[in-house]
Amino acid sequence: MDYTSCPHCNTTIKDGLFNSNKIVDEHKKEGINLFLNKDSPAYCDKCFEQQKYDARHQYNLLTSQFTKSVEDNLVYVPLITLQHPVGWEYNVLKMVTAQCVTGEGALTEFSSSISEFFGTQSTRLNKKLKNGEEVCMSKLRLEAIANGGNAIIGTDIDYAEVGGQKGMLMVCMAGTAIRLNNPDVINAETPAILTKLLEDLRKLNRVNSYGDLFV
Repeated sequence: MDYTSCPHCNTTIKDGLFNSNKIVDEHKKEGINLFLNKDSPAYCDKCFEQQKYDARHQYNLLTSQFTKSVEDNLVYVPLITLQHPVGWEYNVLKMVTAQCVTGEGALTEFSSSISEFFGTQSTRLNKKLKNGEEVCMSKLRLEAIANGGNAIIGTDIDYAEVGGQKGMLMVCMAGTAIRLNNPDVINAETPAILTKLLEDLRKLNRVNSYGDLFV
């Protein structure tokens, strides 16, 4: 639709060389409507810029809110090493994989003297590996969800040296994403938790799709 004035702020629409004011695209309009809870059919450059600060604030709030909820509930997605869990009714989806490289110096610490290895250096190495494992497990769970799954079975973990003399370790995980049809086999709360997780992930993805408006 061609506008002669902005339907939101009534400012004249013009397309001059040095003084223009155009209707913004659909993506920008939808972002403002979403974050400011409005339903305007269009916005112009002028009123979009005026509202962008408030929209950015709401974007940051929603991103933090949904990210925290996803992080809190992601750990409830079952991730196990068993190939055929007893009592589980499921459909096999696909293989999922994840990798994470530790910080520099992991192998240097690992190859230190025995006394150092069983002291502070060992603690630092274990912490790096543990962090890598946690990252990989989160990636596996997210990839399973992205493929319509809600659990992972047959999970395997490996470690590999990367980076040559930089002494870095790669943590690798792989498993089979499945659609668990009776999630209450885990416990009575699992179905509700997984449902909320999926809802919050969808909301987070929608919010993030407008992040480019605030760069």
